[in-house]
Amino acid sequence: TQMLSFSQFLNERSDHNNRIRVISGWSVVMTLHGVDRDKERMNSLDDDKWNMFFERVVKKIEGFKVASSGEYLYSSMGLKINAVLNVDIEKKQIRVITVLPPNRAIPKPGTKKILVEGIEYIMIEIE
Repeated sequence: TQMLSFSQFLNERSDHNNRIRVISGWSVVMTLHGVDRDKERMNSLDDDKWNMFFERVVKKIEGFKVASSGEYLYSSMGLKINAVLNVDIEKKQIRVITVLPPNRAIPKPGTKKILVEGIEYIMIEIE
């Protein structure tokens, strides 16, 4: 299966099938609102950056074993992406709720913030 370019993805957004991509076994769904905000706020982002972002998000979810599904603001300083994502652990599904401007990562109150780059925690077993 060939991955849609993000501009195609945006242009054909009315067709639901074009709003889903699979990253490392997780389905990533753009809501229409998410697509509109992306178009409005992140016009310069290309496919590769989005794919890198979602790969980092999945790594973070799996690496830290995020136990509960829910809405989180995932931020990438390097890629300058701030996206509010609904994570469903059981379905292995990520829904992009909205995309915030690159320099304004202020979600609605109560949204947990997770940085996709940062300190990797290493567990050391002491015998």
